[in-house]
Amino acid sequence: MKRHHYLITCFPVQGHINPTLQLANTLATLGATVTFATAARILKRVQDRLPSPDGLTYASFSDEDAPASDTTTYMTNIRRCGSENLTKILRNSLDTRAG
Repeated sequence: MKRHHYLITCFPVQGHINPTLQLANTLATLGATVTFATAARILKRVQDRLPSPDGLTYASFSDEDAPASDTTTYMTNIRRCGSENLTKILRNSLDTRAG
């Protein structure tokens, strides 16, 4: 049976992280390979509470530490940095599978 690999990205704001992380954990527990990706500052903040079932890995992307209070700058940085870094995460995943 083919094992699926899911990339789950999480918008790094309150109210999004726990439900998205629960989905990633559930998929991994059911036998899927899952990469959970969110902003580096979020992963650093919750790293001691992250689930670690087989098949669940973590990846982070930079949001350039834009202050969340400046919504326009924050969203601009997330769009730019998130897109660039998620592309890198996907390429690394494909390289790992091909190698």
